[in-house]
Amino acid sequence: MHACGHDVHTAVLLGAAKIFKTIENDLPCMVKLFFQPAEETVGGAKIMVDEGCMTAPIVDTVLGIHVDPTIPLGAAAFLPGKMNAAVINLRIKVKGKACHGAHPEQGIDAIVVAANIITALQTVSSRLTAPTTPVVVTIGRIEGGSCNNVVAGEVTLEGTVRVLDNETAENVKTYIRSVVQNVASAWGAHVDIDLVDDYPALINNAAVTMSVAAEARRLLGEQNVIFCDTPSMGADDFAYFANAAKGCYFNIGTAQAGEEIQSLHSETFAPHDDCILTGLILVTAGVLKLMEKPL
Repeated sequence: MHACGHDVHTAVLLGAAKIFKTIENDLPCMVKLFFQPAEETVGGAKIMVDEGCMTAPIVDTVLGIHVDPTIPLGAAAFLPGKMNAAVINLRIKVKGKACHGAHPEQGIDAIVVAANIITALQTVSSRLTAPTTPVVVTIGRIEGGSCNNVVAGEVTLEGTVRVLDNETAENVKTYIRSVVQNVASAWGAHVDIDLVDDYPALINNAAVTMSVAAEARRLLGEQNVIFCDTPSMGADDFAYFANAAKGCYFNIGTAQAGEEIQSLHSETFAPHDDCILTGLILVTAGVLKLMEKPL
């Protein structure tokens, strides 16, 4: 099945490879094509960068695409600057004291402490950071307790934190540690907190993005070029490429008129083959334009 459209992305790159191969003797510089694995698991872009894909020869500009079922077929969407969030993986172990449920005063209820921590963590985005600075703190998993009439002695919380820049990430990690430790202390509990940086923020180079968008206007028409108003708090490991070179990551539309919008990662996502042509046009034209006038 299409899942997240990686078959489309691969088809676009295969098409670009064929085109560039036919004109390679006329190209002023080398073109590398990254058939990147594991985007949604271990972060294949990081592994590729670590293993030298951006060197020998050095890559100074990198383009990437992704299908988007909310954008009309034949259109493309761009966003200079911050486009996707950085990810911080969060794990909290709350250590209380188990006792019989009939005598809660003899223990420290780790479930109650965890519940208060979950509520308090929402203030990280609503009160400890500015409303103009997007921050998401989500607890997606909670595990604790052994029996319905026993006060739990230990609870584990796991979640995800999303921010759009490194400075905010460091501040948010400090806030989370402070909130969690102070809530636990108020109840007499102890906590272990793990905050692990995962994907970095994806930040598009403005000049490269505007160059590719200008080619999109010329080839697709003004009406088929969209500039996004806000970044996504979702993550994408293209960020590793964009950290290593000047990058532009953009979306190509798959939504067909009169049809219900399909969701990425669903069994119903079936993008029309014409979106491959949109991607192919923009990747090849965008690269050729950047060769003509390096930024």
